[in-house]
Amino acid sequence: MNSDGVLQWDEVQTASLELCTYLNVPEPSEEKLHAAFNASDKNADGVLSQAEFVSFFKGFLRAALPRAEEVETATAERELAERAAAQQAQEAQQEQELNAFVQGFSGKLTIATFEVLQQWVGTRRTTSLVFDNLEAAQQHGSNPGPRGPINLRCHEVSVTHGRSEDAADTQLVVSFLKTRFQSTVQG
Repeated sequence: MNSDGVLQWDEVQTASLELCTYLNVPEPSEEKLHAAFNASDKNADGVLSQAEFVSFFKGFLRAALPRAEEVETATAERELAERAAAQQAQEAQQEQELNAFVQGFSGKLTIATFEVLQQWVGTRRTTSLVFDNLEAAQQHGSNPGPRGPINLRCHEVSVTHGRSEDAADTQLVVSFLKTRFQSTVQG
């Protein structure tokens, strides 16, 4: 540091503190640092020669590296927790927006109930879909393929704040509105 070939106490102290800052580890107390300095000063001349500094530096690294790993692990865990919290907050915000979208819908929708033949086994299965209007629902059944839709029946439902009078219809409507919301957000 001052090019005299030895390291004075204040030079070792300054270098140690700078190294701790660089390694992002807690600084040792001045008492511990001074004890390590004195233990490395084999000839007790109050300075560290090059050989004495090597001994001091090895001890310093042995003490600092485990703390550096602890700090790095703690930092990584904190960043992971922060990302998880941000993800949860984002998901909560999206859920809130989704619920507001569903509850904000009032109007008329059409539910089409029909049968389809299941592939390979040929058994009939009844299913229902929600459409924006009666015309769209009827259009869905206007050109059936070999598996359906068969026996298309449509009914209009009044929706207020995302709900209809019938619980089963409400379940279909909410699912439809959630899908619409997702496509609006992604599109």
